[in-house]
Amino acid sequence: MAATPLQHIVREITEIKRSYEQAVLEGKAEDFADYRHLAGVIRGLTQAEYIVKDLVQKLEQSDE
Repeated sequence: MAATPLQHIVREITEIKRSYEQAVLEGKAEDFADYRHLAGVIRGLTQAEYIVKDLVQKLEQSDE
């Protein structure tokens, strides 16, 4: 099955989220405020990822 545009979006969100997670793991936050910002970005990207994945699943089920 070919990737849909929504699946492409999920992959992009996941890749961006991984880069922020890597920054946290490598200790790149300059201070606690920066760490909280990075954590918030990760949280938002995770939510977006779940929303789009859920939409993909619902669209796949509606095609059946």
